[in-house]
Amino acid sequence: MHFTPTLLLSALSISSVLGKSSLPHSIHPSPKSHSKPKTNPSLPLPPAAANTTKAPTTSTTTHVVRVGSSTNNSVKYFPDNITAAVGDVIQFQFAAGNHTVTQSTFDAPCVPISQSSNTTGVYSGFMDVGAGGKATGMVPVFSMMVKAKTPMWFYCSQAKHCQKGMVLVVNEK
Repeated sequence: MHFTPTLLLSALSISSVLGKSSLPHSIHPSPKSHSKPKTNPSLPLPPAAANTTKAPTTSTTTHVVRVGSSTNNSVKYFPDNITAAVGDVIQFQFAAGNHTVTQSTFDAPCVPISQSSNTTGVYSGFMDVGAGGKATGMVPVFSMMVKAKTPMWFYCSQAKHCQKGMVLVVNEK
């Protein structure tokens, strides 16, 4: 499936208003019991409510990262360094081959963060883009919301891709 950033953000916004999430548990905090769902200012208000409530304006940026290259079978993230604000979305678009987005640490860049700390990290699972995906232009997409301004490191856990330089940093200091 291919989702446009607008469609993806709309789906994320709707699920957050409803208190539900389609994103992996590891990138969403557990809901507090008896908490009232927060409204998302990026959703349009129903016509009746539009006359009585004014939504605050906020801006969310979607950062697109190409995973691999369909032209030269490169094992890279494009770009490989992003500065993102809390609330921004990082959308990984898988271009060619079989890759992952796996969170790691600075000290252990090719090891899942869950093996080097008590943190459950981000993991896309393997996203295989075969000849059919290349021919139709339909590529898998994995998205995550930035929850903190602290640096995050990612790598591809396929074979030796990390050792070949398939790494990404978000909010490098």
